[in-house]
Amino acid sequence: MRSLALVAALVPALALVACASRADFPERPRRAVVEATTTPTPGVDPKTVAAEVVGKKLTVGDIDAGIAEQLASARQTYEMSLYEARKAALARRIQQELMQTEASQRGMTVEALIKAEVDGKITPPTDSEQRALYEQFKDQMDGASYEVMADRLKEHLSQERSGNRLRDYLAELRKRHGVKVLLDPPRVTVEAKGPTRGPADAKVTILIYSDFECPFCGRAEPTLAKVRETYPNDVKFVFRHYPLPFHASARPAAAASACAAEQGKFWEVHDQLFGTGELGVDSVRTFLGKIAGFDLAKYDACLSSGRGEAVVATDVTSAGLVGVDSTPHFFVNGVRISGAQPFEAFQSIINAELDR
Repeated sequence: MRSLALVAALVPALALVACASRADFPERPRRAVVEATTTPTPGVDPKTVAAEVVGKKLTVGDIDAGIAEQLASARQTYEMSLYEARKAALARRIQQELMQTEASQRGMTVEALIKAEVDGKITPPTDSEQRALYEQFKDQMDGASYEVMADRLKEHLSQERSGNRLRDYLAELRKRHGVKVLLDPPRVTVEAKGPTRGPADAKVTILIYSDFECPFCGRAEPTLAKVRETYPNDVKFVFRHYPLPFHASARPAAAASACAAEQGKFWEVHDQLFGTGELGVDSVRTFLGKIAGFDLAKYDACLSSGRGEAVVATDVTSAGLVGVDSTPHFFVNGVRISGAQPFEAFQSIINAELDR
């Protein structure tokens, strides 16, 4: 998407990429916590006494066992914040070192280098380009005319082109000087348990937590299809369920797909649900009845026994223990991506993993 720093100054906007998080729904029922998977608070002995009350000693471990999900979420947020801060600082330092080295080799200042390689290699925006941008975002400009906005539109387009050229030039310098970034993003250990799509020996595994009723999950599907097309031999996908409680049709649809998975037809149902948006259990059954060789009696028995629901419940619990609180949610070899992000977000991590 085009970055609109200028329009952002006019119209505050929130980029929505995921179905609402747990924090937006305080009435959400508490989920069961599997205490065996609780990770102790780093640096704190779980046997440390936290309080003494009515003759009982309550330890840190006792407290942690009851808030495993909150601790997982807080820990992931903290680790990601550290990584993002280091990543940004590292990018700035790499840019500084590359620019200084290149400028020194060419016998000029960094300012002169930027003027020659960035400012000097972009074309000024034309009036037609400015008008096209104005028309694209006209409804966000509070009735301001093109003439009023022309200078700011020109400034934005110029800054955008300058930023793009700087990015491309830095990529050239990184390649020429053989820059290697070894800072590793935080990784989450999540069991890749569920229906799988892609080669079993793929170097990269994308674990998906999704909700069939979430519009952003559906929006992510074309991106995932592009990943499959781009990396047919290097990436496999594993699906786990995370139906949000305020999506009434999501959980029954998830259970139905889990029962279809018993006969190897999960992905067919997955594609049907996201493709048509028809989540009713009857619709799913009608669809499966058209698949040659599919045993509807076994499918019905699975649903009535609760086996499909049990799969969903297990997935939901596992999600909470690794800090998942919205959909879609992805782990690329353990590296978290939250929301319906563009292809490039997946591409950068996948390429880094393949380089590793």
